Amino acid sequence: MPPNPDDRENFGMAPPPAMPQYPPMPPVQSAPEVVSDLLYPAAPITLREAVASEQAGTWTKRPLRGFNWWFGDALLMIFLWLVLAVLTVGIVGVPESDSWLIIVAQVIPWLALAGFPIALTMLIGNGPRIDLGLRFKWSDIGWGLVYGALALFVAIIIGIITTQIAGEFSSAAGDVGEELKSNPAVLIIFAILLGIGAPIVEEIAFRGLIFNSLAKFNMWPILTVFFSALVFAGFHFEPVRFALLFGIGIVLGLARWHTGSTTTSIVAHMCNNIPGALFLLLS
Repeated sequence: MPPNPDDRENFGMAPPPAMPQYPPMPPVQSAPEVVSDLLYPAAPITLREAVASEQAGTWTKRPLRGFNWWFGDALLMIFLWLVLAVLTVGIVGVPESDSWLIIVAQVIPWLALAGFPIALTMLIGNGPRIDLGLRFKWSDIGWGLVYGALALFVAIIIGIITTQIAGEFSSAAGDVGEELKSNPAVLIIFAILLGIGAPIVEEIAFRGLIFNSLAKFNMWPILTVFFSALVFAGFHFEPVRFALLFGIGIVLGLARWHTGSTTTSIVAHMCNNIPGALFLLLS
């Protein structure tokens, strides 16, 4: 009969070592549901993160501000863009096809599209990063590439349909690029503005200020996507390309809604514009 383990000492055997006592594992928790008057449907992920940090007591900056700007400010932004565009033409005139003034005429109105939302959120909001959904995360960039490919696909399909209905067509930017080929230096700068500058500026305006100002009305997120795309398409004043721009705007709005990050829609917009910019340079 084998000895009883409890009688080890009677047989000259050392007692077994005591088992180490580890602290219990914490339960796996998902991200807490953030409830706050500062939030609204499809609010940017940066605002949700800031509210969660403030509620957890880890927020070290000034208290977050709530409903401090709305769709009227978005309309004011578009009005300021129009004023700057008209003033630019009035001051510099209509630039010749190979003039550096084309770059000036392109950039100055951007002060309204990007500069106004940034200044507005800094003065009466929580800053552009929080209020406009601007952050740098590799996941946002990855999703931006996915939505950028989708935007290109949608643009190709709608472009084919539009061609069957209205015949061959081009974009306003493409027409300007063709005229700039006599001045390669200006063409290169214009292509950079088209492929990189325009996506940043337009997304701050449309998926930043306009998207969020619509969402603040407690509108269904899908309607926010729809109406922001509608404004985006109409803003370009290109009737033949309206359906194409609207389709791209829907994809960019879905990108912003899905990730809560305007960075995603910026990357997607770049993916949509860069091929056209490269075509201008290489054709």
